[in-house]
Amino acid sequence: MNLTYAHGVRKLWVVNVGDLKPMEYPISFFLDMAWDPEQFNAGNLQQHTERFCAQQLGESHAKEAARILLLMPNTTAGSHPNC
Repeated sequence: MNLTYAHGVRKLWVVNVGDLKPMEYPISFFLDMAWDPEQFNAGNLQQHTERFCAQQLGESHAKEAARILLLMPNTTAGSHPNC
């Protein structure tokens, strides 16, 4: 998405949602980035994940939940969430 924005795409971004439940965080990230792409950089992506987790689970669990959420693509590679 960052590359698309860097190439001047500003008017319309389309995403196929499909099954929403296992994709809540990625869709939230997409919408937040679509709203304000300039707020994101390589140094603050984990903070975004921590804010999302704090909204869902509370501040006391946010850091650990974000750590687990960020590990999921590495641990579930090749598997489908509906399996």
